[in-house]
Amino acid sequence: MELKAILTLVGGFVIIFVVVILVIRSMLGSHADVAAKRLQKLNEENLRREDELKRKQDEAERAYRKKLAEAEKEAQVLKEKVQKEALELKENIIRKAEREKEGIISDAKEESEGLKAMAALGLELNLANATEEVLKQVFTSELSSRVHEHLVDLVINELGRSGAKKIDTQFDTAEIITPYPLTAEQKKKLNQALNTRTGQKLTLIEKSDDHQSIAGIYIKLGSLIIDGTLHNKFKQALSKLKTDLKI
Repeated sequence: MELKAILTLVGGFVIIFVVVILVIRSMLGSHADVAAKRLQKLNEENLRREDELKRKQDEAERAYRKKLAEAEKEAQVLKEKVQKEALELKENIIRKAEREKEGIISDAKEESEGLKAMAALGLELNLANATEEVLKQVFTSELSSRVHEHLVDLVINELGRSGAKKIDTQFDTAEIITPYPLTAEQKKKLNQALNTRTGQKLTLIEKSDDHQSIAGIYIKLGSLIIDGTLHNKFKQALSKLKTDLKI
């Protein structure tokens, strides 16, 4: 009886132990599932956050690359614009330099031609002066007087020439410069010729000046000059000779 009771008691303890074990396993299993689900949820949340972070990182990288490409494009456009402006500035400077160069060359040519003309004119004047000085030494007073009369007559005849162009003047006087005084007849003819050419009655103001020329007559009607001196004849002859010889 005692053995049976002991075995019954032992069996009861075993059953109780098994039941406790099963209960504990059940409880632990339930908590493990909850923990596993929680861990899974946390893992999914982390994965979602990683995906979101990666997406934002990709967007930021794409935006950066886009901004960088736009900046490079703007830099290239600015570079090309600066190069174009620099090229245009260079071309403008070159064109300006060419124009200035042409202007300088043109001015130099004009100045050279002007100097040549002045030199030629000076040579003509010097030759005319020298020729007249020689004639002063060669001509006798009588010969100079005859040459003078001849030159005065030439001027009077030219002024009185039929069909000659009218002389417009606002002055009523004519200044006459000669190395020899005009004769009464010469004054009369000259006055008539001038009155006819100007269409008005002029008063002659005669001045004697043997420095003007050794022979001939010099007439001033305001700004109009009629040069019938021997000196002017020499200049005309030298100019014609230069033209004929193509000097």
